[in-house]
Amino acid sequence: MTKREVDHEVASLARRQHGAFATRQVVAMGASNSLLRRRVNAGLWLPVDRGVLVFAGSDPTWERQLKIAELGHPEAMVSGRPSASLHGLGFGPGRPEITVPRGCHHRTPRATVRRRDEVTSTVIDHIRVTDLPQTVVDLAGVLPAPRLLGTVETALLHHGLDPGELQRRAQLAGVRRLRGAATLQRVVTQLLEAEAPSMSALERRLREVLRLAGFHDARFEAAPPWWPEGPERVDVLLEVERVIVEGDGRAWHQRVADFENDRRRDNLAALHGYRVVRLTWTMVTRLRAATVRDLRRLRVPAA
Repeated sequence: MTKREVDHEVASLARRQHGAFATRQVVAMGASNSLLRRRVNAGLWLPVDRGVLVFAGSDPTWERQLKIAELGHPEAMVSGRPSASLHGLGFGPGRPEITVPRGCHHRTPRATVRRRDEVTSTVIDHIRVTDLPQTVVDLAGVLPAPRLLGTVETALLHHGLDPGELQRRAQLAGVRRLRGAATLQRVVTQLLEAEAPSMSALERRLREVLRLAGFHDARFEAAPPWWPEGPERVDVLLEVERVIVEGDGRAWHQRVADFENDRRRDNLAALHGYRVVRLTWTMVTRLRAATVRDLRRLRVPAA
């Protein structure tokens, strides 16, 4: 490969990898050490960590920080909260964190380094990260139980986390005595195995959180304006705020089965200018205080 071809390939690689690349990748393309030195001395390739460079002019994004940390070791992968963010689980950008095999002496000032074996990975946006089940297991060691429960629920409902695989990983975490394993097992039991609450119990909880949030004119089991004579009802109608509140105490398997119908009802409400808020049993019990705070934000200020 000619020098020009190497330059072209490195530029293409850097674009895919958020501006970062490893010297081992460049060497694999056929670049010599002298070519590497010349490009660095010319300011075209900028060293940022041991064995890692960035393409001059690339944006210093959070994703580039993650890729730099991941490229620092051939077996490294982004893990913890940064992995959860890349998986779309509701975590914001934070300090990069990577996992490398036990016995590895790799260190970097650019990331927190964890050492574990038998960690499974995937690739998101050209960044190697722990896969979704592994990410959930890792989060169990650092999140309080209510936050973990909400995160696992999100992963199951919206990101394709397989319930059977989640149960297997939770059991394996217990066998390995990983931090947070007991909490994760309780969360899995609550989400996948616990019996659904009665509708009367759920309604009592809904009334309580709405009262605490200041909604004293809520209509329960109401017909929305687009179904005035039809059989369809919504759990709670907040007419002034144009909000529908649905209580969801269904067992996991039933929630999955009803997913499409729920989305159809939500879309129909949106077409008529209404927002839909779905509150689970966990939200109106263990997470009641946070739910009340969120509901208060929906209120229309008094004139």
